[in-house]
Parts: sequence; C-alpha cells; structure tokens
Amino acid sequence: EKDYIIKSCDLKEVVQTCLRKFSKTLISKKCVIELDNLNVLVKSDDKWLVFILSQLIKNSIQYSASPMFLNISAIEHSHHVLLKITDHGYGIKKSDIPRVFSKGFTGETGRKETRSTGIGLYLCQKLCKKMGLDITVDSQLDQYTCVTINFPKSNMY
Repeated sequence: EKDYIIKSCDLKEVVQTCLRKFSKTLISKKCVIELDNLNVLVKSDDKWLVFILSQLIKNSIQYSASPMFLNISAIEHSHHVLLKITDHGYGIKKSDIPRVFSKGFTGETGRKETRSTGIGLYLCQKLCKKMGLDITVDSQLDQYTCVTINFPKSNMY
C-alpha cells in the first residue's frame, strides 16, 4: 500500500490494458463494450489504477449473465474527472450498497457465488483513499451496477 507514485495517467490506455487482460472471458460472455470519452489524463498510480479497474471489470464479469454489457466512460468537469464503469448485471440490493466496501462483505448475491470473498471492493476503496480518489457504487437489483471513481484535478501531487 505504500508502493505508489502519483503521476498523469492516460485513462484510455489503462482501460485498454484491463480489457485486454479479460478479453477471452469478455468474448466468451458475448460482451458488448462501450467506451466513451476516455481520452483524459488523470492523476493516479497507473499500476494501482489497473488493479482497481481490473477488480471492477472482474466483478462485472462475475455478476453478469451472457450476453453481457459493459460501459466505461469518463466525464470531465472543471475540478475533477469521473470514471464510470457500468454493467447490466445482477445488481445490488439497495440495503447492501452502504456495506459493499466493508471487508469480507459479499451480500446476498455474493453468497450464491462460491468465488466471492468480499475483499475486492474493500481493497479498491482502500487504494483509492491512499491515492486521494473517491469511489462510490450505485445499483439497482436485476438492472445495473455503476461504480464511479472521482479523480480530483489538483496539483497537490
């Protein structure tokens, strides 16, 4: 957790690295992928950002049926950039959303999946905090899950 260097990272490059990592699985799930407005530089550690996005894509794969849908988009504002990873998978119960970043929490859907550990989103949030990023989850059961990472545009780094 102490091994990170904050610098400018190309979001498109990081996202493409993650998608290549899961390309065979995404193809086998007949995934439709939409990438929007990713030609943006953000302040982060590229290695840890790849780890975080890989975990989010892995969750989308694990909690979606085939054919799968995945949208990854960036929205640039004057003081921050929002990166949104949205799938049309199983979704998360509203009552579970406040606990998704808790260590070991798998929720109702996670209990049905034998591979669920409840560690992935916990680590994502921990790493985001270390790098000065915010991460949030919005979801509707049986509809979608959207994870948003907020990258401040700050020269503090």
